Amino acid sequence: MQTVFDFCRREPQRAIRPERLFFALMPEEDSALQLARFAEQLILENDLPATPVKPARIHIALHRLGSATRAALYGAKLAGQAVAAAGLTLRFEAITSLTGGGRRLALVSEDKLLLGVQALLDAALQRNGLQPREAPLPHITLAYGAARLEPQPVAPIAVTVSGLALLRGEAEDFQVLRRWPLNKPRSLAPIAAAPILSREAAKKPKRKAGPPSEKKTMPITVYGIKNCDTMKKAFTWLESHGIAYDFHDYKKAGVTKAQLSAWCKAAGWEKVINRAGPSFRKLPDADKEDLNQAKAIALMLGNPSMIKRPVLENGATLEIGFKPERYGEIFGK
Repeated sequence: MQTVFDFCRREPQRAIRPERLFFALMPEEDSALQLARFAEQLILENDLPATPVKPARIHIALHRLGSATRAALYGAKLAGQAVAAAGLTLRFEAITSLTGGGRRLALVSEDKLLLGVQALLDAALQRNGLQPREAPLPHITLAYGAARLEPQPVAPIAVTVSGLALLRGEAEDFQVLRRWPLNKPRSLAPIAAAPILSREAAKKPKRKAGPPSEKKTMPITVYGIKNCDTMKKAFTWLESHGIAYDFHDYKKAGVTKAQLSAWCKAAGWEKVINRAGPSFRKLPDADKEDLNQAKAIALMLGNPSMIKRPVLENGATLEIGFKPERYGEIFGK
């Protein structure tokens, strides 16, 4: 694999940009680790003044949507749901530098299947009232700070993809808003969806009632924090079984007293609060004594990290914590 290139000086530090929405394909863990090792080797062998991207941040950028408005969020979720892509293994065969938000060292690909998924997503976005920016060449950012580099070939790198994701934030610090597992290759034909006509329509979408016999899918929401090994195991299990879900990061978006009360009523407050975790153990002894439901809810409101993770809501079903066998029972897998 070619790894020696003619790099120049470090580029100026990137300016802080406003929060935005974008779509990306998420690589499986083994592929992300392989890409991170490749980036570290490239930087080391060429003595580059660049900062590598962490494995958990590595993604294949597909579409940028701009500001995270309510209308954009609603339309983007409809578009993501409409994309039936493939269980993909993609090939990246060139490396270059990209501009826009600072100089980036990136792998690029013209894999026909990858470009097909990008075109499918573009059509779904437009059909749902969104006008995405000009689609970039699909790429994987490996590092920031490297100087200009013309496209150069590398030995083909295979990247296996686990799912499509709607992200909010910057490429280096983003929040996953929703993930959709990728299915077996089908016809790359989008599923019809109603367009968004206005912001008001996005806030209160109208739904037509189906026939009495129509089966309705209950929304699945997973609550927790993203930097948690147990959460990652739950995400991996759901994606590997083809189950779409919404992720609510209560460390960023918070959690309400009403939600905590409902969870405690359904599962028992003793199960909802994580007394084995470091956040609870660090509390003063006075806060740990005479613990009851009201006191437990107050503690969890003050520090959501004390909530046992993950919390999964699937209609009337509530599951606290993650055990593969329990998820299998819940979803019939």
